[in-house]
Amino acid sequence: MTAPSFPSSRTTARPVLVVTSLVLLGAAAAVAGVAFGSVPVHPRVVLEIVAYRLTGIGDPSGWTAIQDSIVWDLRLPRVLLAATAGAGLTIVGMSAQVMVNNPLADPFLLGISSGAALGTVAALTSGLTLWGLSSYTAGVLGAAVAFAAVWLLARSASMNPKDLLMVGVLVSSILLGLTNWLIVQATDPAARGALHWIFGDLSASARWPELAVPATAVAAVGLWIGAHGRTLNCLATGAETAASLGISPSRARAQLFVASSILTGIIVAACGAIHFVGLVVPHIARRFAGTDHRRLTPIAALTGAVFLVLADLLARTVSAPAEVPVGIITTVVGSIVALFIFRRHRRGGFGS
Repeated sequence: MTAPSFPSSRTTARPVLVVTSLVLLGAAAAVAGVAFGSVPVHPRVVLEIVAYRLTGIGDPSGWTAIQDSIVWDLRLPRVLLAATAGAGLTIVGMSAQVMVNNPLADPFLLGISSGAALGTVAALTSGLTLWGLSSYTAGVLGAAVAFAAVWLLARSASMNPKDLLMVGVLVSSILLGLTNWLIVQATDPAARGALHWIFGDLSASARWPELAVPATAVAAVGLWIGAHGRTLNCLATGAETAASLGISPSRARAQLFVASSILTGIIVAACGAIHFVGLVVPHIARRFAGTDHRRLTPIAALTGAVFLVLADLLARTVSAPAEVPVGIITTVVGSIVALFIFRRHRRGGFGS
């Protein structure tokens, strides 16, 4: 396989400046995400409630019990879940683009998200509990099986990276059809409500107790991938070059396969299949961070977190008081951006 064409590092900015800007933008997006919705809460009140909850300092008479519940129990966990999922999906997308040597790869196009969704919905509609972690375990297994199927089908036919994506899209379509069939056949009304896993919806798991598993997974996988940045750098130059630099491409890809499947499965089990974040955001991050994955990984994670927090804010406000599943927002926005990425790629590569 030939090496993919990624953006040139000549466009990079100072990492400290980029990280600082993203942190400030993320903080502003988080405050806006908590403040605005069907029932608005003034940003000052949001900050006062959060400060009081964290430190005990403040005057609770300055806000109502309803505002306190909206900020602390409903919206803040949702914003944090959005940031967690955005960071995780971006890390998976960034890794997948290197792993399969194609800058247009992402968890959805490779069938990973659809496999995780099928596993999660199968567990929900059947009431099956796997090792006490029902939906999370089923999501990880579904993601791993789907990705393995795509990879083996592509390898058995000696396909190039572009063909691999086509296989992924076809497998993803099959899995999506099976997922829809399970939902339609479900007799339990709660199980039929699993339809939100198809579109991507943060509301179901946006509670403090549900944050622990996805947050831990994103932190662990993100740190692991960041620590193996040199390996990703070598893989990005192509399998032959990586081997000459002392990296085993097959072993590195196997490790990335496991990490990507675990992280995607957990995120989809928590939030549903949120598409195109993993495709689009890594390319945005590369414009600021370059192609060195030791620097790119944290910047990509922060960019993904900000992106999904803003997308979820739009999803909650564009048709207020009704909500649009965030996956619909990311699909529309991501598809438009992906068209520009594809067009640029066809004209000579991202680094030109």
